[in-house]
Amino acid sequence: MDLTAIENVLEALLQQEGFELVDIRGGQGGRRQILQIFVDKEGGVRLGDCEYLSHRVGAALDAAELLPGPYELEVSSPGLNRILKKEKDFLRYAGQRVKLHLKFKSPENGQHNFRGVIEAFENGVLRLNCAGEQYAWPLEQIKEVRLDPEIQV
Repeated sequence: MDLTAIENVLEALLQQEGFELVDIRGGQGGRRQILQIFVDKEGGVRLGDCEYLSHRVGAALDAAELLPGPYELEVSSPGLNRILKKEKDFLRYAGQRVKLHLKFKSPENGQHNFRGVIEAFENGVLRLNCAGEQYAWPLEQIKEVRLDPEIQV
């Protein structure tokens, strides 16, 4: 499954519909391929949006013939702990708390995982404040960053 080719097909379609492509994941579920599309828009994503986009995305994928054989398509919102991947994500969520997972252990303290607040994103480098400690990593060293909202009960 070529996720980059799928992303190229869907990016313009989703933008035209007023949605942002947040993430794409592909996998295998028995004999079927599973394709998960995570979308967002101003004001949030509703169930009806996912249903509508499922039909539009499915038709676009079928027309592009990017998925040979049967596949299962899941369209959903990214959720509260949405993944951050693009520069615009880091800029939009500056000041927000995140969980970060590095590809390799940090040379500063030997950790893979960090929790902190996004301070800045400049020139491909993410700066995080983790309990008063300042860290900075180039995007190439980061495996995953997700929002980590504090939920008040």
